[in-house]
Amino acid sequence: MAPLARETLVGESRWIAYPARETLALAAEAIRENPGITHCGDADCLRCRDAVAGGPRLGS
Repeated sequence: MAPLARETLVGESRWIAYPARETLALAAEAIRENPGITHCGDADCLRCRDAVAGGPRLGS
């Protein structure tokens, strides 16, 4: 996402902003290519397992 970053100073605070449309497209592409990047890290997390598999499945 670094190429999309826009930095500016606001007072003494450094702000980094990203254009919404381009950022969403880049994030969606990354998730489609590797759905596991959204997993929380808990190997037993049923919500993450279902999300990575494409959503909840009845009967599981």
